[in-house]
Amino acid sequence: MNSATNADELATSLQAHYDEVIDREMVRLAHRTPSLEPADLRTVHSALRELVERLVVARVRESPQFAGHAAALFGVEAPSRLGESVDRSREPARRR
Repeated sequence: MNSATNADELATSLQAHYDEVIDREMVRLAHRTPSLEPADLRTVHSALRELVERLVVARVRESPQFAGHAAALFGVEAPSRLGESVDRSREPARRR
């Protein structure tokens, strides 16, 4: 398996991770701003997904050599076949 395939796997993992984050934030937004119509919420949701795709996911696909670093930065497990060692000693503690 080549690094581009591994980067695609990581990009898929990142997208799934961010889908969960966006969904949670959309629930919060709907509760905090009940005046928003469903169409408004769909627009915000769509814009956030596009933003994640353009700024994060597409970049991982375009630059597979940085996939391991992206995995560490965003707290997503990288496919083990990436073959990069990422120094996790400087990672911030994960919030729960």
